[in-house]
Amino acid sequence: MNRPVLAPPEQAPRIPNAFPREVRERLRSDDLNRVLNAALEAVAAGIVITDRNGVITQVNPAFTKMTGWEAAEIIGRTPSFLKSGVHDDAFYAALWDTILAGRVWQGQIVNRRKDGSLYTEEQTITPVFAPDGRLTHFVASKHDVSDRERLTQQLHEREAHYRSLIESVLDVIIVIDTDGTIRYGSPSMQRVLGHAPNERTGRPALELVHPDDQSLVRMMCAACLDDPAFVGAATYRLQHRDGSWRVMEAVGKSFVYESVVHGVVVTARDVTERRRAEETQARLREQLMQREKLAALGELLAGVAHELNNPLSVVLGHIDLLRATAKGSIAVRAEKMSSAAERCTRIVRNFLTLARQHPQERARVAVGQVVEEALELVAYPLRVDGIRVTLDLPEDLPLVFADPHQLHQVFLNLVTNAHQALRSATGPRQITVSSKAESDGMVCIEVSDTGPGIADDIASRIFEPFFTTKPLGQGTGLGLPICKGIVEAHGGTLTVEGRPGVGACFRVRLPIGESDGALDGGASSPPLSEEGKAILVVDDEPAVAGMLEEMLTRSGFRVQTAGNGREALEHLRQRSYDMVLSDVRMPELDGIGLYREVEREIPALRRRFAFITGDTLNNATDQFLAATRLPCLSKPFTIDAALSVIAMTLTTETTADSRA
Repeated sequence: MNRPVLAPPEQAPRIPNAFPREVRERLRSDDLNRVLNAALEAVAAGIVITDRNGVITQVNPAFTKMTGWEAAEIIGRTPSFLKSGVHDDAFYAALWDTILAGRVWQGQIVNRRKDGSLYTEEQTITPVFAPDGRLTHFVASKHDVSDRERLTQQLHEREAHYRSLIESVLDVIIVIDTDGTIRYGSPSMQRVLGHAPNERTGRPALELVHPDDQSLVRMMCAACLDDPAFVGAATYRLQHRDGSWRVMEAVGKSFVYESVVHGVVVTARDVTERRRAEETQARLREQLMQREKLAALGELLAGVAHELNNPLSVVLGHIDLLRATAKGSIAVRAEKMSSAAERCTRIVRNFLTLARQHPQERARVAVGQVVEEALELVAYPLRVDGIRVTLDLPEDLPLVFADPHQLHQVFLNLVTNAHQALRSATGPRQITVSSKAESDGMVCIEVSDTGPGIADDIASRIFEPFFTTKPLGQGTGLGLPICKGIVEAHGGTLTVEGRPGVGACFRVRLPIGESDGALDGGASSPPLSEEGKAILVVDDEPAVAGMLEEMLTRSGFRVQTAGNGREALEHLRQRSYDMVLSDVRMPELDGIGLYREVEREIPALRRRFAFITGDTLNNATDQFLAATRLPCLSKPFTIDAALSVIAMTLTTETTADSRA
């Protein structure tokens, strides 16, 4: 008999559970319709049967439940009423081309229910053929997968959301399996470490870790794997793709899925710049402490120097007086005392030079003299440590135009560094300071030592601010950078040469200054035009005043002394003087106050004032002397220095009467 058949098995898959083998066998029986209807009623999938033209001939209850359409409403119609508008005409044309060609079509379609809502179905349309091979019907099996699709979409959205969160995190996230292999790296890995995430996937995590930190990372990961509740925190270094090391603060936690530990999740934050800032702040704090110590030292030295300068002045003055009259062995002893006293004087002045913050004052300077003054300060500790100092400083070396105080600081720092380097030396300990004039108009001064030398990697950074190889608290890393800055500000250069085991040599090159044949301030004392001049000596130290009185009296002057400014004013009001030689700091009325009174009462005498001071760190004194441009005799002083200042003052003006 003529009866329709389904598409051959190779072209059409079985309709799920709708037509089992037993049913197909029973289609030959007379109760075919009853069995088919029962199957359609029972199957969970929505079934739609259409003729060749797509007109619906039968639907099952599952379909009506799925769409909301009753069978009576749709039989005799095509399924076009289900169209949602989501798919275009080309989609449906391709579908019809497939089934009309006798092939099975499978896919997802978004359809519209009777209430207007959309749903997604997975549909299989199978062609049905008559025994003679004619295409007569189509059977569509439909499954509502809206909930599944919605869950899938939500899953995709959630995955995208979390992926976006991870990709936007600045910290590096790395998943390491139980074998220590990287299984995942966040995109931030490239931003922080320069490595593309997939570039490190499948490679050992320890390849990125600094060798000195690998044991720490191993312990942290092992603890996380052993105890899922453990959260490890550590700071270690990871290598950037450019070869540099980044300091990372990391937190590790075991990765557990279905109660099984699969690895460790590490979240690491780059704190390199923060660490550098912290180190810089520590260095700055150390520098501030050093400056405060130097300031306190300066104040202490100022007080000590002031106390020493007065007795030193007395000692030097009386030694000069003794030398003027002594003969034989007494003269020899006087000469030795003079040398010792002058050495004490130089040491005190050098300490004051070290402690004082000078405004820059450039002049023509003899470099050899500055070097020798700097060495005076460290001569004793060098001798104690058995360090030999060799000087090769030609006397005819051209002068340089520079600030002597700053050059003093440079050479003192270089010699001190050489001293510190030699403390650990096992061979001969020697520092050599040499100088020479070079053909390019520069003076070269070399400070070399026989210490352990300097490695190349240290030499390349030795002039960087805050770089130091000394233990914390023993150096700020600012000495050499400051020295380099001073030398370069003078138009020169500061360089270093040295190899491990052969010592180091620091080379200072400074431009030669314009020379007038003599050091500034080094002119000899002008001769006194006449003796018998009247001088008022004002000093609150009786020993100093007495020594000056004796000294000047022997030189032919008529001398009167006063213990303070008030007493001096009384003398000035009673008689005339050719000049006033006054100390600056005194009780009741100091030297500056005395000058102001004289300027008001006896203006003709104001240009014949000279001052004596041991307070060389007082800014107010400096400013006053700079403003008035009056001669100043610094304590301690010799007879020649005192006579030079007096001669300079007396030759300024020769008015006989000092009264207004």
